[in-house]
This record gives sequence, structure tokens and C-alpha cells, in this order.
Amino acid sequence: MTIEEKLTHFYDTSVEEARRQAEKDVQEHKDSLDAALEEHKKMSLENAASSRKAEIANAKREINKALSAEQLHIRRDWTARQSRLKEKLFAEVREQILKFMESSRYEEYLCTKIEEAVCFAEHDEIQIYLSKEDEELFRTTTPMTRMIKVSPFEYADKSQMKDYVLEEITARYSAETETTEGDMSWQEFMELGRNFKGEYLAPVDPDRAVFGAYTSGSTGISKLVIHSSANIVATAYQMSIFIPPSDVQEVWWTPILPPALIAVTVSMTIFPLSTGLMVSLDPFCPLENIDIEFMDRKPNFWALIPLYCEMLMSSERIPEDYDMSHLRTIGAGAEAMNDRKYAEVEEFFHKHNVQAKLSAGYGQSEGCSNLTLPNPMFPLEDGCVGMPMTATVLGVFDKDLNELNYGESGELCMTGPSMMLHYSGWRGEELTEQTLVEHPDGNTWLHTGDEAYITEQGIVHILGRGDIKCYGDKPLHIMRMETKTVRTPGVQDGFFCVVPDLENEGYFRPYLFVILDGRH
Repeated sequence: MTIEEKLTHFYDTSVEEARRQAEKDVQEHKDSLDAALEEHKKMSLENAASSRKAEIANAKREINKALSAEQLHIRRDWTARQSRLKEKLFAEVREQILKFMESSRYEEYLCTKIEEAVCFAEHDEIQIYLSKEDEELFRTTTPMTRMIKVSPFEYADKSQMKDYVLEEITARYSAETETTEGDMSWQEFMELGRNFKGEYLAPVDPDRAVFGAYTSGSTGISKLVIHSSANIVATAYQMSIFIPPSDVQEVWWTPILPPALIAVTVSMTIFPLSTGLMVSLDPFCPLENIDIEFMDRKPNFWALIPLYCEMLMSSERIPEDYDMSHLRTIGAGAEAMNDRKYAEVEEFFHKHNVQAKLSAGYGQSEGCSNLTLPNPMFPLEDGCVGMPMTATVLGVFDKDLNELNYGESGELCMTGPSMMLHYSGWRGEELTEQTLVEHPDGNTWLHTGDEAYITEQGIVHILGRGDIKCYGDKPLHIMRMETKTVRTPGVQDGFFCVVPDLENEGYFRPYLFVILDGRH
């Protein structure tokens, strides 16, 4: 091969190799560009999706803000309209009442009500409270010869009153009682008693009506419950086993609660007095000072309500090492607490050297206060309210009045010496027939309206109101629901509020309110 041929071959080979390498480089570059293009497309789609998501979230926030603002505006407008309508309604009602008081029918109405009071009292003396406007009418329409006029300002023990209470009474009432000829002041009336030398024997009838008080109305319309002296004595006697013996006179403290409630009158006043305890009534104690009053009075017995517990537990004025060992018994009543709250309250008291276990009882105005007594041997779980009182019989029945077995839930009913005589007032007879029912066993049972079950140990567990159901006739066991809620991680506290179901008449809907602990 000549040199020229060798050069030609070398040239052709080099060109071919360069061409192949160039094609390879071009293809690799193309592949790289395609890959970059695909990556760019992918990132663009992801950015677009993220941007779209952010825009949607922002739009939702703006819509929610607008809805909240509109709802607030509607609520304020509705509240204002409601207030105007209330004012208009009250004005119209007041006008109608004043017209009625000026008519002849008012005199008839007044006399009828006085006659009803006289018939109810039978042979007992009665006190009738009238407005100044009705005084002259009362004088002319009754055989009354004189009035005994009492001013709250006169007979009140001003030394035991808080300043704000004294100021309120001073502003409301005159310092002197206005009397006309023939009337008597309270002091003159008391002098008649002091100077009386004879005897007055009241008729002995422990079953006659002596006491009436309205129910709280927390689970229905407020009803006037009538009890006899036998009912009250029986309740106090049955509760007497609750007080352990002591060598010193101990103190039962009843703060804030008004004495008009049956529970306050019977369980928190008559009962402890009958056992020899000193009863410290403190109805004017400001709630915000409940901790100060507690440390000052050092009670041995205290019937707690959840609100008192919250005030004590949140108080910054009670020292960490404060000794509460003077408390011999701690019992919870009134409003029910869920299982976790019971545990928190008990832990608080035990931290302050209270040896007693927290316990809970159950009662109704219709049962002259308590139906059960606390039993510390059983934990406060699933609505546990202790055992029936000694002479009180409790049973659980279905709608057909069949008594249910242990552990089966139904309506809790009671019979015994503490059962009310009847309801009085508006719809009194009708409501009495619905509540006091004769069963197939021949006994009259008081229907509490509460759903419950009784264990083989005789311990009563309250599940809730039997007539509070959600649509579909499913019972709403609020305490069970609350207990599960507060045991959920991240929940500090919570409660259910039950309101009527506007879409399904006769049923209710539960609304849950929770407080998060901020850690979840």
C-alpha cells in the first residue's frame, strides 16, 4: 500500500470514527435534554398542584372568615331583634296585667287564690304576701281584722351580712314598717307570743302536708312537690348512718346554696341537725371567696358540687402544703361528674391530707332529697351513686312495668317512706298521676325518669334521663360519652350539651365541647 493509499485509509477511518462519536454525543445530549424536559414537566406539575392547593386553602379561609362574619352579624341582629320583641312582649304583658288588676275579675281571682291557700293549710295559720296596691282590696274582700307587717330590714341579722347584701336590703326596703290602724308590727306580734300563758296543741297528723318546694327544673318544667313531716323525719333517719360517731361536735358547712331547695332544707340542714352536728349556713358567701371561707371555717362535712371543686382546685390562695384533714367526709352531688373529673377531685383532696374517699349519692325532690347513700367501697365509675337508703326500695322497670334483672337498664323507680305526697300547682294532678304509679305488685312507685341499672351488690348506676334520646330511640348516656371523650389523648376537658332536635320532634342532639391540652 502506497503512502497515498495509507493516508486516504487513515482519513476515511478517522472521519468515520468522528462521525460515530458525534452521533453518540448528539444522542446522549438529546437524551439528557429529554430527561431534563420530563423533570421540568414533573416539577411544573407539582408546583402547579401545590400552588392550587394553597390557593384553595386560602380561598377556604377567606370563605370561612366571611361566613363567620356573616354568622356573627346575623346572630347580633337576631339577638337585637329578640331583645326588642322581648321588651315589646313584656310591655304588652304588663299592660294586660295592669288592665286585669283594674277589672272586677281580678278581685275574683285574688279571692280564689286565697281560698285555695286556706283550704290547703286546713287548720294551720297562713301568711299571705300582698303588694301595697292589693292591701286595701284584701281588707275589703276578706274577713281579716288586722295585718302583721314585717320588714326584712327589721328582722334581718345585719351583723352576719356581707356589706353588699346590707346595701341591697337598705336600698330596697324601708327602715321602718308602715302600719295602719289595727295592724301589728313584727315586734308587737312577737310580744304576744312572749306574753302567752296558755297552751296550743296542734293536731297530730304526721301524714298531712307541711312542706312544699319547687324542683330545680333542670330536666323539665319546675314542679311544686308536697311532703309531710313523716317524709322529712324518715329521710333524716335513713341518712343518719352516714355520720360516723365522734367525741366532739363537728361542723356541717352549707355555703351559697339557697334554703328553698328540698336538698338544702332536708339533707343539708334538718338531717345534720338531727345527728347533733353544728350546721353552718352561709348562703351569702361569694363564690369567688369559697376557698377563703373554706380555710376559715374548716368544716368536717361538706356536700360538694362540681363548681366548688373547680374553684378550690384552681385557687392560687390555697398553699401547696395546706392541711385539709379536718374533712372527714367528701361527697359530691347536684351535677354529675365524669369518671376522670372524680379522679382529679379525689387526687386534689388526698394531696391535702384528706383520708376519706370521694363518694356520690343520688336524690330527687320527689323523694324528699336522697334516695341513695354514698358507698366508698365502690369506685365512682359509670354513674355509680351508692346504695339505696335503709327503708327505701329501688327497682329498675321497663315500659310495661316489668322489673328488670341485675345489670339490665331501665327506668329507676322508688317506693318507701320518703316518697312525696303529690305535686301541687299547675298541672299538679296530671303530673302526680304520671309520676306516682301503682304497679302490678300492688305498691305505688315513684317514677324518677332516670335510666339506671343495679348491680348484684345493690349498687345503683345512673346512666341519664330516660326520656332524652336521639333520633332512632337510641339513649344518650352523656356521662359515658364524656368519660370516653376526656380519656382521649390531647383532650384536657370536655362536656356534652343536649338540645332538642328541631328536625325530629321529641328527640335530642348532643353537642360536644372540648378543651385541648395543647400538646397534640
